[in-house]
Amino acid sequence: MKNSTNNVLNLLIALPIFWFFTGYLFISGGDKITVSLFVVSILSILIKYKLQTLKININETYIKIILISAIYGSILYLTIGYGSSEVRTLIASTVFFLFYPKDFLNRKNLSYLLLIGSIISFAFIYYNKFYLGLNRGAYIINPIPYAITLSIYAIITLNYFLKDKSYALFGAFILYLLSVIITETRGAILPLLIASAFMLLMKAKQSGINKKGSLLTIIVIVFVTIPSFNFIKERVKVTIHDIETIQAGNENTSIGLRLQMWKASPLMITQSPIYGNGDSHREKLQELYKKGSIDKSLADFSPAHYHNQFIDKLIKSGFIGLALFFLVIYYPLYHAVKYKTNKDILLGIALLVTLTSLTDTPFGQSFCLFPILFSNYLLTSKGIKTN
Repeated sequence: MKNSTNNVLNLLIALPIFWFFTGYLFISGGDKITVSLFVVSILSILIKYKLQTLKININETYIKIILISAIYGSILYLTIGYGSSEVRTLIASTVFFLFYPKDFLNRKNLSYLLLIGSIISFAFIYYNKFYLGLNRGAYIINPIPYAITLSIYAIITLNYFLKDKSYALFGAFILYLLSVIITETRGAILPLLIASAFMLLMKAKQSGINKKGSLLTIIVIVFVTIPSFNFIKERVKVTIHDIETIQAGNENTSIGLRLQMWKASPLMITQSPIYGNGDSHREKLQELYKKGSIDKSLADFSPAHYHNQFIDKLIKSGFIGLALFFLVIYYPLYHAVKYKTNKDILLGIALLVTLTSLTDTPFGQSFCLFPILFSNYLLTSKGIKTN
């Protein structure tokens, strides 16, 4: 009876983790369901461990960083305005990490979950793209945060494969890579390819290049490039068209509007450099248009975010918000270098998030923020080690 109860509790504790690699990848509103599963998991943890895990985890520096970010975001939310989804994600993650037993998920089980996630995500993308024939904007899950999430999983999978030489993990990495490419998300495809190439070069430098490694690299290039050539070609065509349109003097394109946002950002930032403009950033943008400082196309577009996480943080939450963002993203890497644990994989994640942040706002979208925080915390703590 005692064993049965223990097994049930273990299952309930693991629910959010299992969810991240299953229903999260094909059910609409998965990020909102995550909060409910966190509650179920925490109650189960309290039954099994009482307050033991809280007493241990409360000393974790990374949890304190997320907590401070959540408090700062909450203060802005109640005063000048702030993204509710980001605040909700930060608060929920903080509470969950405080109670979650760090050694509950081991590397072997995470490898199985990564494999399951790769199959589910590829099936979801394939079903929407080829079976239903939907355009990327018609998916029930926003393809941009979806692609960023898959890219994070892909980086972890690639690191595990390079260490374990598991063909199953190799296949999982390919499925993640193909899925990201099929989403046609430029802001995730290039960062994933760069981060993956960087990790392969690091591995080659550490262990030397052999015939097996060279053959594997060739297989990856052929396997991914041939079936996804049309998707890459279409995105390149769109990009070239946007550039030509901009050169002709029309900046009312996807890339053109991004350039306008970035050019206007210094004017926005200087208005409130310490804690940002909050929700009034749109009003500030209209004021700049009335002064003739920005183009009408940007004023009419009135962006919800500025397609660059660094700029977006500065405009909305100031230098304080940007500093906290840096801590959330780069403290795990500092920890890894200092303690020589999981350095390769955390470097890959930090590089990926940095590159995706150049053209998008992963922190403003809870769908990809949950996996970012989850991966960083588990790999920064003593729960899962890869090297």
